[in-house]
Amino acid sequence: MSCDYFQQYDDFISAYAKIYHLKSNESLEEILNLILNCLVDKYKISIHALLFSITNASAYNYRSKELYSELDDQLCSKFSIQPRATICIGTEFDDFLDSDFSFKDEYNTIIMNDQIYKFRDYVSENGFEMKNQSIIKRRYYSNSYYTRDLEKCAYFGSVNIFNFIQINFHDEITLKCLRNAIVGGNTDIINECLKYHPIDEDCFNYAIGSHNNTFLKYILDHDLIEADKFSYQDVIDSQNLGAVFLLFEKNKNLIFPWCAAFPQTYDLIKNTRINPKTSRQFAGMTLLHFASSYNCIEICKLLLDSTKDYQIDIESLDNNGETPLFCAVHDNNEEIIKFLLSKGANTNTRNKNGKSLLRVAIGGNNIEVTKLLISHGVNVNETSSGLPILLIAVRKNMTDIVELLISNGVDINVHSGILSETLLKNIWASGITALHYAALNNNEIMLDFLISHGADITAKDISGKTVLFYIIDKDYKRKIYKNISFGKLDRILPEDDRIKALNILISHGADINAKDENSKTVLHYAIIFSSKELIEHLILLGADVNAKDENGKSPLNYAMEEYEWDFIQDTKIYDTRKYQACILFDEYSINLSYAITKILVSNGADVTAKDNHGKSILQYAREYGLDEIEELLNSHIAASN
Repeated sequence: MSCDYFQQYDDFISAYAKIYHLKSNESLEEILNLILNCLVDKYKISIHALLFSITNASAYNYRSKELYSELDDQLCSKFSIQPRATICIGTEFDDFLDSDFSFKDEYNTIIMNDQIYKFRDYVSENGFEMKNQSIIKRRYYSNSYYTRDLEKCAYFGSVNIFNFIQINFHDEITLKCLRNAIVGGNTDIINECLKYHPIDEDCFNYAIGSHNNTFLKYILDHDLIEADKFSYQDVIDSQNLGAVFLLFEKNKNLIFPWCAAFPQTYDLIKNTRINPKTSRQFAGMTLLHFASSYNCIEICKLLLDSTKDYQIDIESLDNNGETPLFCAVHDNNEEIIKFLLSKGANTNTRNKNGKSLLRVAIGGNNIEVTKLLISHGVNVNETSSGLPILLIAVRKNMTDIVELLISNGVDINVHSGILSETLLKNIWASGITALHYAALNNNEIMLDFLISHGADITAKDISGKTVLFYIIDKDYKRKIYKNISFGKLDRILPEDDRIKALNILISHGADINAKDENSKTVLHYAIIFSSKELIEHLILLGADVNAKDENGKSPLNYAMEEYEWDFIQDTKIYDTRKYQACILFDEYSINLSYAITKILVSNGADVTAKDNHGKSILQYAREYGLDEIEELLNSHIAASN
């Protein structure tokens, strides 16, 4: 029966085999036409899935790296996609392939092209030296795949040089040779390697991933390894439909339930008696999970609409506690989401990490999916890790989704719960509103939008801080220190965005002299975190330079406070550089203290004021050994008298 499937989908199988076996001198135009006519137009493969396949294929076919790159660029251009946004594995195209193996290196080129006469001449003149270099980085491993000369020959299918090295230098045929030979596809090299090593799981997976289905069939026909010792994810990622049918031919149970990731297995699923049970091997996923994740709508309909009992529960949970609807939402598969919702799929469920469907949809920045879920009764007032959904959307700067949530009844002034330490790293305190988050992000558009829709500009977090306090960057000093530590002395961080956000809030009536639970104002904190540009602007807008906190300290006190250095200890910089940076940062800090003091004094700061301990500004300057500041204060006092 599988022979019929091979014939039915021969064009699909051949097209993907072509992608994985590109020759570096092949016509880019012909390959592009094949992809567009067969895979895009006929089989409706998404452009992002194709770009992923091109990236994946390039790891198995390094010789054609430049052609893959050109193909990637052409597809991105045709479908108006930014190249940096195309690689689904989270890296840029050129970063996926290791650069250590250089095409410009004559020795590498000779091996890659199996130029035996040139290799003999090279060895005769320079001697034979085994070079360890990285050729490929596989998706599932962080380390490069380092290989020796004989292993390189195996990878590139360079049989003449392979035989020459083995005969003349007796280089060891390693297990890597066998694995690479399977990728290279040269039968003579594979057979030679099989004399020394048996097939292992990596060999099995390399045959699948590289579309070497001829050797895959050989493995299965001769039972060279247990037939279930393969990675189903490799089959899916490589879109090796031929492998699916070969495995089915060997044992039908080998391909269930993951075969539902291929829409071409519709008839196969329909006509086969299958065991609906799942196992840890498949992360607890059912046929419906796979079909929902990989956008196979017809298979979803078959499983839920068919009179045949597939024993599929629409609410079945995988090992992550996610239903098939979660899978569809993760991958923004709108058609399947609509179908599952029409079948009554529960929209108010959470996975093991506490994430809801709405949180996943917003995380994917998909407004259409968010609309679908809301229209089917999802709870728009839920919270996740203490953050209401509205705040998550604001945090991600998703204006359209924020507007959608508000129009569906979300309280624009809802406060967060108790936040985790991770979230609190850059936030003053728990109990924030959406407007607090917009200020934290310096998002002018979001600030205007929220205020125009009724956001309370006087709202306070649990520490009593209004939105205005969130203009201050708590991490400003750390950023300056990092700049200094890397020699960027002339690149102190600009505060233009924060000043623009500040202007918006003030223009809508924010109290510039509001105090928090410690009776500190925004100006106090601007000085504590050393933002000179922001300090000047706050004073320009009317900030009280003599406001006192609960300890009776004015902004002037904090201009000369001793700096806390804890944040420097957490900075990952080598000790020598850290020491030098500390010296430079100390100099910078003293100079900044002087500059801020001068600004405050020139704007009416009371230099004779005392704090709750009865100590004056002048006394603190002496105590800290700030001679220049002491001189500045004395001269001001003298001038005043």
